[in-house]
Amino acid sequence: MLKNIMMSLALVLMLTACGSDSSSSPEVASIESPENTQDTTITYNGITYGSVISSATGRTWLDRNLGAEKVCNPEVTESACWGDLYQWGREADGHQETNSTFVDSLAADIVNVGNAFLGGNTEDWTTADENGSERKINWNKTDGSVICPVGYRVPTVAEFENEIDGLDLNNSNDILNSFLKLPITQYRKPEDGSKSYVSIGVYHTQDIYVDTTVNVTYDNHIITFNSTSIDTNGTADFHFGLPVRCIKD
Repeated sequence: MLKNIMMSLALVLMLTACGSDSSSSPEVASIESPENTQDTTITYNGITYGSVISSATGRTWLDRNLGAEKVCNPEVTESACWGDLYQWGREADGHQETNSTFVDSLAADIVNVGNAFLGGNTEDWTTADENGSERKINWNKTDGSVICPVGYRVPTVAEFENEIDGLDLNNSNDILNSFLKLPITQYRKPEDGSKSYVSIGVYHTQDIYVDTTVNVTYDNHIITFNSTSIDTNGTADFHFGLPVRCIKD
C-alpha cells in the first residue's frame, strides 16, 4: 500500500481497501506564448504538449501531465487534465491508459511486458529489478524511448522541492495555481486495477526510497499534496498507478 504519505491519504486507502510508439521523434510547431511558456509545442505519443518555465528555478517542464488532453484550469475540476497512470519504472506500453486491462500477474522483465496493468497482492509489478535500479535508469533517459519526450525525463524529489520552496507553495491550491498547474488526480489500485479519486495529489518521481527499518525494502519516493500541506517524504509500492509530469534535462 501507499506508505508514509499523509495520515489522511492512508486513512482513505484503508477505508477503500486499498501504446503507442514512444520512440517517435517529436514534432515542433509555433504557438502563442503566454507568461511562463515557450513558443514551441512537442507532439509525443499522440498528445501535443507545451512547455512552461519556472520563475524560481529557470527549469523547463511539460505544461501538463503525461497523457493529459489539456492544461488544467484552476477554476474547474476536469478529468481531461489528469493524464495517464503509470506503474513506477514502466514504459509507455499502454498499461498507463486508464482503461487498460488489469491482469493479476507479475512480469518477468521490466521491458516488453505487454500493455496490461499488472498487480495483485504483491508490492511490485515485476519479479525483476528488485531494488529498482534499472527502472530508475530508464526513467532518467532523455532520448524519448521510455515515457517522456526527447530532452525530457521524470523529475527527482529534489527538483520538485526546488519548485515548492522557490515559489513558496504550501498546499494543493498553491500548486494548482502555479506555473505547473498540477492537479489532484485519480490513482489506480494494484490489487484489482480499479481507479479511485481522493482529495490528495500523488505524483511519481524517479527516485527510490530504501527502508532499512526491519528488512531492506525499496519503494518509489513520491510527492503528495492536499488542501493544507505538501509532503515530499512519501513512499509508494512500485505497482501503484500514478500520474507523471516530465522535466527538461
